[in-house]
Amino acid sequence: MGASLRFEAIRDPQDLWCIWDNETDKPAEFAQMALVGLTEHEARTAIAILNSLYERLRIATRKNSAA
Repeated sequence: MGASLRFEAIRDPQDLWCIWDNETDKPAEFAQMALVGLTEHEARTAIAILNSLYERLRIATRKNSAA
């Protein structure tokens, strides 16, 4: 895995959470909806899923380009 993760959770002033996309430098989106206003549990679950999927896609892309 790289030095930093693509997605991270950031707490806002209202004690809700946002999933930040470090590649696009804006809130992450899923199904055309920004991932903002989440509970801490929702945010932690989302970043675990998103970072896992992103890493799998990155590895698969690397394998396909090497073939």
